[in-house]
Amino acid sequence: MRTMFGRLTTALGNLWPSTRKLPLRLPSTLRPKWASIDDGKNSDRDLRRNFNVFSLILFVLSCSVLGGWAFTTYHEVRREVRHQLKSALDDAAVPVGLFFADHEAVLREIEWGSLVNEQSAEPLASESLTQILGHWRQAAMLEADGQVSENWAAIPLPGENELQSLFAEAAEERRTVLSSPFNIDGTWFATLVRQARYGDSSKFVAASFPIRSLLEWWSGLVLPAGTKLTLMTQDGRVWVERPQPEASDENTLNVEMLFGLVGDAERTSGSKVFKDDKGGLKPEVLAWRALDHFGQILLATLSSDDISSIWRQRFLTTWIFAAAASLAFQLATLLIGRSVVREARHREAMLQAVSDSEDRLRDIANAASDWFWEMGPNLSFTYVSDRVREATGMDPSSFIGHRVFEVLDPRVDPAAAQAHQDDLERQAGFRDFTYRIDLTDGHVRWIKLSGKPRFGMNGAFLGYRGTGTDITVERMVAERAAAAQARLTRAIESSSDGVTLFDSSERLILCNRRFRELFFPGMEKLVQPGASFTDIAMLHAKAGRNLEAAKHPRSWVAKQARLRAKNEAHEIRLDGDRWIHAEHFRTPEGDTISLYSDITPFKRREKELMLLAAENTRLAAAVNGTEAGVIISDPRQPGDPTIFVNPAFTRLTGYEPGDVLGKNCWFLQGPETDPATLETLESGLKSHNPVRVDIMNYRKDASVFWSRLVVNPVFDDDGTVLYHVGVHTDISEQKRVESELVETKEHAEVANRAKSDFLAVMSHELRTPLNAVIGFSEFLTMEMLGPLGHARYKSYADDIKSSGLHLLDLINDILDLSKAEADKIELHEEPLDLGATAEHCLAMVRSRADHAKVTLINELPARLPSLLADERRVKQILLNLLSNAVKFTPAEGSVRVFVENTRGKIKLVVEDTGIGIAAADIPKILEPFGQVDSTVSREHEGTGLGLPLSKRLAELHDATFAVESVPGQGTSVSVTFPSHRILRKKAA
Repeated sequence: MRTMFGRLTTALGNLWPSTRKLPLRLPSTLRPKWASIDDGKNSDRDLRRNFNVFSLILFVLSCSVLGGWAFTTYHEVRREVRHQLKSALDDAAVPVGLFFADHEAVLREIEWGSLVNEQSAEPLASESLTQILGHWRQAAMLEADGQVSENWAAIPLPGENELQSLFAEAAEERRTVLSSPFNIDGTWFATLVRQARYGDSSKFVAASFPIRSLLEWWSGLVLPAGTKLTLMTQDGRVWVERPQPEASDENTLNVEMLFGLVGDAERTSGSKVFKDDKGGLKPEVLAWRALDHFGQILLATLSSDDISSIWRQRFLTTWIFAAAASLAFQLATLLIGRSVVREARHREAMLQAVSDSEDRLRDIANAASDWFWEMGPNLSFTYVSDRVREATGMDPSSFIGHRVFEVLDPRVDPAAAQAHQDDLERQAGFRDFTYRIDLTDGHVRWIKLSGKPRFGMNGAFLGYRGTGTDITVERMVAERAAAAQARLTRAIESSSDGVTLFDSSERLILCNRRFRELFFPGMEKLVQPGASFTDIAMLHAKAGRNLEAAKHPRSWVAKQARLRAKNEAHEIRLDGDRWIHAEHFRTPEGDTISLYSDITPFKRREKELMLLAAENTRLAAAVNGTEAGVIISDPRQPGDPTIFVNPAFTRLTGYEPGDVLGKNCWFLQGPETDPATLETLESGLKSHNPVRVDIMNYRKDASVFWSRLVVNPVFDDDGTVLYHVGVHTDISEQKRVESELVETKEHAEVANRAKSDFLAVMSHELRTPLNAVIGFSEFLTMEMLGPLGHARYKSYADDIKSSGLHLLDLINDILDLSKAEADKIELHEEPLDLGATAEHCLAMVRSRADHAKVTLINELPARLPSLLADERRVKQILLNLLSNAVKFTPAEGSVRVFVENTRGKIKLVVEDTGIGIAAADIPKILEPFGQVDSTVSREHEGTGLGLPLSKRLAELHDATFAVESVPGQGTSVSVTFPSHRILRKKAA
């Protein structure tokens, strides 16, 4: 306004002298007024006429200038208001966004359980919750029916229908939703609702706040008087207005029309100026700004009446003053007589205005952060304002007479300094060139200069004139920001997880080396900033490292995009059974940060834990289902207390788990428990070695029982003992049977010793008369005293001899078997030629075989290694086997003797083609006096002692005795001598 008024005053001042110099064309016949009276009259008349014309022109010109000035200032006010509204909305967007983000953070804190009492795992009391959240907001956990969960204080909530609508929208959209304002007891509230994503997803978290707390954010905005702020929802409804519309206000805003204009603008912020609408339904100025939360739009409107009011407040007084000044100036032109005085006063006013303007310019320059300077033609400073002292701490006189590079350091950027020097030499303007100043106190200042060359009327270069600005703080902030950016980049690169950052259009901003190694080994250079997420995902799918992605690349890429859009954490399986955990986070600016962690070891451990859990389940079922009592103790605790017993232990001992848990396991022993057994058990427990004992224990009712206790220690991976596991098996019945068997055995041993003694005595007593019988029968057979008188007597004598010899053999076998059972047979071991021994035995039974028409076959090799054995007992074995074979082989049969060399052992086999024995009867014939009935009649009936005696003699030689037989086909009896009884010849 002052600028326009000054220009108007100057124009009128310049017009007045020019008016006085206007040439007046007078008639040649008329003389000037001052030459004569008539001429003076004519001159006065002409002068009055010309002056009247001049006054009329001046009046019209003044009105035009005043009207144009009023019109211009009105539009300047409107542009200023428009800019002010837009700036205020930009300033309001951040705190409003922080306001809603702060409430969303409260919901996430409740959702993550950070407001839960750590000791009781219950929600905090309402008083503690109020201290954490503050008195200006309230939060709680809600059930699906809208009721506040237990242990949560009640909070203001909207109506039931709207609350259910909010629940449905939050569950469907999986985001935080905002309710419409609602009134409770004269106070307006709003509620934020979010579905609980962790824990019980059927619940919702809600935070309510009074609308006035949001309006408090607007109280600090600098807005023109009469400005109306409106917060609209994304569907065009008014959410809140300030100031509130009066009930009698007829000129309300056309909200639907304004929302349509904002939606058609296709911009998140802007402003618009309308023509005057007499209906009052449309504002003169509209500014809008889309918020980052819940799709809301903040509108600021100002009517033409308010703009006019602002103009009147700012310019009406000045405009009236200008109009009065113009009127006074016109009156001054009429008062020509006082022209000198008026001119002097006018000049004085002008000088005063110039002085005021100079003072004003000086005040503005001193108040600004910049300072002013001038250079001469030689590029030396000729003037520097005092403001440089406050900005940089340097004396302005230190600049005067010096060139710019003598005062300021150009080494910051040599290339830029050379370009700046070239601009100065070319006398070209420059802008925002940065210099460095090293102060005497060691500090460094950074300044920025802008200059414009000055030229004289003849084009001569006069120097430079410009401004300077201290940018030290900005430089430090920029350097710190660059350092922070560098640290952030290094931190991202050093992360063990893959990190990516995509902008709001899903274009890659940055990624670290770990991300490339995980998904693009060998193809790291193909992933560059600027690539879209779809292209990068498709490149990974076609690389073949992901089997799922390689089979269906398009559907896999689409699936990854959906998960990113929902910010859902998920897992990616690569080839080689490698697992990657992916998490996505959306920033307020719309960027997406993704973290990719290699969780292969955790997956393997999880699989192992699942297998262990299944194994533990099976073991628990087995332990609980077993009939053996299981007791587990903890040796790491004092006294090795019991920590587990199974149901079978309770059934076995009568002790319930509550009776034994925490007690030492020695409570089962009593006074009759063997001390040596206890010592063995205690020694094993202390040394953590497995122990197996049979121990006498006591039940809860004091009854005694025997248990076979097996205790095994359980160690961890480091070898530290964790538990002692004891297994009790009830062997009371076994012990009873063993006791009876021991008693029976003792009786049997006594009877066996009596039998052996009886047999030994009887054999001796029987041999004496039997030898006499045999001797006398031989004496009679030889007829040493003369003929017997009848031939049949000699036959009877042979029968007596044969029966006596048979009875003697029987007595000898019984005696040998008794000695064998009593382990009283002593072996006289010496090297034995097994082939010669077998041939000798075959010769002894050959007459019997010929008589029975049985063929004897000797298949023993010519060279056999010597055998360390008792020759007499080996012959006894072979004779028994050969006799049995000949006895039970029908006529025309055969008996074969051969040897098998099996793994260094000698297997002697006697095989016949006799009647054979059933497999079930083989154990019977190996028992003393055991016989099997046969349909084949024999001359000599057996006693059943040959095979048992041969088996016992073979076992005394550490040999294995085996019988194999098939009825009707024959029998094979083998004696296998071990390798340590084979004598091999040493090499020469």
